[in-house]
Amino acid sequence: MYVARPGIVMQHAGSLMFVLTSISIPPSGQPVTVSGSCKVSQDMNLISTGSHMHQRATHFVATSGNTTLYQTDVWSDPPLMPYSPPLLLSANSAVDWSCTYVNNTGSTIGFGQSAVTDAMCNFNATFYPVQDVTNPLVQCLQ
Repeated sequence: MYVARPGIVMQHAGSLMFVLTSISIPPSGQPVTVSGSCKVSQDMNLISTGSHMHQRATHFVATSGNTTLYQTDVWSDPPLMPYSPPLLLSANSAVDWSCTYVNNTGSTIGFGQSAVTDAMCNFNATFYPVQDVTNPLVQCLQ
C-alpha cells in the first residue's frame, strides 16, 4: 500500500470485522460448531474476504444467502479470497459465519487472545465505498 497523490482516490476502502465473542466449546473431543450472524449496514462491494481462528479450529465458513463468501480449513494464516470483480452485498444482507472446533483439552474453551488456549471465530472483509472516511471500520460483535 502507499499514500495516493491528492485527487486520485475515487473510492475509499474499509474493513469489515464480524467477531464472535460468545464462544463456549466443551471438552468433548468431538467437533463443535459455533456461529454468528450480522447484517451489513450499507451497500458494499467486497474486494476480499478472510477469517481468523485459533489452534483447535478445523473449519470456517461465511455465507450471505446462498452465496459462500469464504471457506477454509486453515486456522493459521488462512489465505485471503480476492473478488475481481467485487462482490456486491446489499444493505441489510445477513452474513452468517461459523467455526468448527475440536476441544480435547479437558477444559471448556472460550473467547480470548491466545491462539493456544482460547478460541476466536472472526469474519473479515475489505470493501468499498466507505460511508465515513474518518471511521472506515464496520464492526459487529456477537
